[in-house]
Amino acid sequence: MAKVHMGTNGTGGATRCGRWIDNPEAVTQALAQVTCKACLKAYGGATVVAPEEKRNMAQVSMGSISTGTLRTEDLLEAFASALDERIRATTWADRGDPRAHERLVWEAQNRYYLDDGRDEREEEAAEIVNELTDALNEYCPPFVYFGSHPGDGADYGFWPDVDALEAEMRYAEDTADADTKYLPDANVLVQVSDHGNILVMDVDRRELWSCV
Repeated sequence: MAKVHMGTNGTGGATRCGRWIDNPEAVTQALAQVTCKACLKAYGGATVVAPEEKRNMAQVSMGSISTGTLRTEDLLEAFASALDERIRATTWADRGDPRAHERLVWEAQNRYYLDDGRDEREEEAAEIVNELTDALNEYCPPFVYFGSHPGDGADYGFWPDVDALEAEMRYAEDTADADTKYLPDANVLVQVSDHGNILVMDVDRRELWSCV
């Protein structure tokens, strides 16, 4: 079971991560354990148990998955493999449909080799590459995107969106750990070192991504 955070007025309400719980009994039953200091400070909140499939985000390794090529068949293979890995690693994506994504992986795997180089087949394959890109972005944790590297259009992978993170840090809340900030809109914990190293964690302090 995963943890969702909310106020304890017994009437239900918006959770710290923006979700809604309308079962007062769930609040009352959850008072035994408080794990999110930011929520405790902001709301006098408690830990509420919710189904894991609505919460589980998997760690992502930053960096390239395909480099030095823009050939559609190469991108199909690399993107399909990456999406298959994300589906297996993550039980839930914010906007994702795992069954549809599994079908997309299957379709991509059957188009690695384009028949006779026909233009219509190339167009269909390029469309699948775009769909794979969209799907991979649905499995990215907060402040990460999938796409080409800003400095190399033929280098595809998972990259930090530092500008978005810096903008969100303006609304960061303190936690019991002076080195850790809580970002309420993204529902994540963030540590930024003096050297600029970034560590992003879920509210149970599991690493989602990091970069130096």
